[in-house]
Amino acid sequence: REVFSFDGVLGPGASQDRVFDEVAAGPVCDAIERFESTIFIAYGSTGGGKTFAVTGGAKRFEDRGLIPRSVSAVFEALAARTDRADFKVSVSFFELYKDAAL
Repeated sequence: REVFSFDGVLGPGASQDRVFDEVAAGPVCDAIERFESTIFIAYGSTGGGKTFAVTGGAKRFEDRGLIPRSVSAVFEALAARTDRADFKVSVSFFELYKDAAL
């Protein structure tokens, strides 16, 4: 039997903004300062809201998920830099489903 530990659990009423702040804001800042970062999220049963948390909803701007919020935060942070260096941004995303990468 496997035992998993969690840093935290967000309830079903958590806003996408709160999910981003709790899960991705720190790693996004790390990516800007250290040039690499990883976020692991969305482990759970079918219908648990994983896809919605990661990609978001298409109807309301405030429903943007982790991916669009993270990309926006990266480019906002780069635009705010005063050193005006050139940057190459690369993002990878993959989904595991039944132990297979999709």
